[in-house]
Amino acid sequence: MKFLKPADWQQEPLIRTAPVAPPTEIADPEIDRDARWVLPPIDLLHPSPPATDVPDTEINAKANVIADTLGSFNIEATVPEAIPGPVVTQYLVRPGAGVKVARITALVNDLALKLAARSIRIEAPVPGRPYLGIELPNDDPLVVRVREVMESEAWVASNDKLKIALGKDVAGAVRVVDLTAMPHLLIAGATGSGKSVCLTSIITGLLSQATPDELQLVLIDPKMVELVTFEGVPHLRMNVVTDVADVVPVLDWVSREMARRYRIFNKASARNISTYNAK
Repeated sequence: MKFLKPADWQQEPLIRTAPVAPPTEIADPEIDRDARWVLPPIDLLHPSPPATDVPDTEINAKANVIADTLGSFNIEATVPEAIPGPVVTQYLVRPGAGVKVARITALVNDLALKLAARSIRIEAPVPGRPYLGIELPNDDPLVVRVREVMESEAWVASNDKLKIALGKDVAGAVRVVDLTAMPHLLIAGATGSGKSVCLTSIITGLLSQATPDELQLVLIDPKMVELVTFEGVPHLRMNVVTDVADVVPVLDWVSREMARRYRIFNKASARNISTYNAK
């Protein structure tokens, strides 16, 4: 396969009245583009392992350590409740009368040391509740698989065309969001925090619900170890970009394509692609 330069890329209409085959340099010869695309079955994804609850002994032990640590700094506080999740558990802390929230948040490193935790996140306060939330990693975190999210009621009930399987929140609730409702999406974090896994899950979810005629992707992977696994997917507008020298021209083309579509929307008095297609 040959990488196409910006001058070679075809500008295609936003709506296709009939399947249009992309340039032969991009297509895999084994893929029949004229055939009706069948969405992949969910059976291709691994099922989730049986769910296990966080042991009460672990929750009680960590709650006692939190209360004792705060008490050693003359901070009166109790831990009346804990919300276990698949990876972290949120311990709800009720400060005593006259205790400032800043005094507790300033002890994040001391709490991490006492609990021997890799990291601690403090939510101060928990929205809608008179508590501070201290989130601690579970001793045995669970694996949340994409298939589990895509089989959930939240995923099935959503009619969004570009919905994303984010995973589960701290309380174990499935989170499904609409990509079109996000002006920008930034995935950031430390090494090993799961950025690549998150991005792979997002792409997997998109490929499972949209055909190549409905969705085209441009993937850039200078590290050549993450997104190259999607090479050959018919949704790709071009080969996965791995050469750093090609990144700027690709992004320049994407920017010009975005501006072209905005001009089309403007002429049609449409705010977005959904309104344009409806007209």
